Amino acid sequence: MNDPRITEAVELLKSRDLKKRMTALDLAQKLEGREALALLLKALHDQSWTLREQAIPKIIAKGPQATAPILRHLTSGVWFTRAALAQVLEKTGDHRAAVPLFLLLDDSNKSVAEGAQKALKAIISRTEPELLAEQAGSLTMDQRRKYLGYLKKEFHNHPQILSRLQDQEPAVSSAGEDDPKTDIGASLQQLRKAVKSALKQSSDVEYDEF
Repeated sequence: MNDPRITEAVELLKSRDLKKRMTALDLAQKLEGREALALLLKALHDQSWTLREQAIPKIIAKGPQATAPILRHLTSGVWFTRAALAQVLEKTGDHRAAVPLFLLLDDSNKSVAEGAQKALKAIISRTEPELLAEQAGSLTMDQRRKYLGYLKKEFHNHPQILSRLQDQEPAVSSAGEDDPKTDIGASLQQLRKAVKSALKQSSDVEYDEF
């Protein structure tokens, strides 16, 4: 972090003064690099709704480079952070977020679940079905079946696409039973695995943990 403007933005974002924190966002938007993006993402963890709303379009403007860090932040933070990130992913439409968003459909917070659904539908509308199906590799058999079932429901008016998705669907176990439901901790672990799988598929520049 050699750029003095980054140092200035970091200090401003620590302030209790909302106007100073807003100034930090303006500085970060004008700068390039992972530190600037990290500052914008950090703002989504802020208690101020106004600050989070100002940060969302600035993160979207950063383009595809923001996806990998966004997916890391998607597994942490309080509900309003996850909800804000879902709004970002709805606009960016990166297919790597499909499975992480699918796993958020069962989030205990209604705003998060609804935001995840809107974002997932936006991604599905812009992405080839095979590419969406490939994202299921990190899921359990039961989760994968549900995920592909969700995709098939979204493409129910497109027989050719349904046929292509059918080829991706796992066979039912000999016992004919689904995997038992996991608890919250296990679900979070699956979400983290899905994010790691999505990040491995990224051809973007790798980022360190923020």
